[in-house]
This record gives sequence, C-alpha cells and structure tokens, in this order.
Amino acid sequence: MEVVVTSMSGTRISVKQTFRDGSNAGSYFLLAVEKGGRMYAVEGGHTLASGATVSTSVRVNTINQVGSTQKVYLNGSLKQTIDSPSGSYYDKFGSYRTSSGAGLITVQWSGVKFWTK
Repeated sequence: MEVVVTSMSGTRISVKQTFRDGSNAGSYFLLAVEKGGRMYAVEGGHTLASGATVSTSVRVNTINQVGSTQKVYLNGSLKQTIDSPSGSYYDKFGSYRTSSGAGLITVQWSGVKFWTK
C-alpha cells in the first residue's frame, strides 16, 4: 500500500498500526512519521526510513508470520524484523497522534490489500 502525507503541521504521528487481539490485546507495532519525514517504529524509536515528506509517496508492506516474525518493508527495502508471538492480530491505517506527538497531519492511503494464509 502507498501512503502520502498531504499536509503536516504536527509531528510524531502514527500512520500504520498492528494490534494483538484476545488475551494479549494491545499495540504490537506502530509506524509513525515525524516532521521532516523520518519514519520510525514507535516502540524503541528506531528510524526505519527518511523521506516521508509532504507529497512524497512511501510504499509500506508488513508481513506478519504469526509465531515467527513480522517484517516491515518501506519502498521495497526490508527495514525491520521483530519477533511475532502466536495469537491473533489486526491492522489499522490512518493517522493517530502518538503519546509524544502534537499537531495535525493529513495522509492519503491507496492500493491497500490484505492477505491471509
């Protein structure tokens, strides 16, 4: 799927989220963008890419192999691999201010597809 930041007066805003469902419910992975275009994993704050500036398209793919790993690809390049415990998960995309975020952002998503095995 592609994300384009169409306007941004804020910073530290999540644009894609993966949540655990059931007895271990809660956030598992959050992808956020800072003013200036840095994309990062909210948990740990690791920089995954730069260039998510206003009007620039970024292709985002996450592959969650439950019980093994979740991989995060940005513009076709593998940026992060983390453990994926067993259980059930669901994904969300949009714009959500992180706990340390501020201000506004408008994003546009296109080409959204979900696959299950």
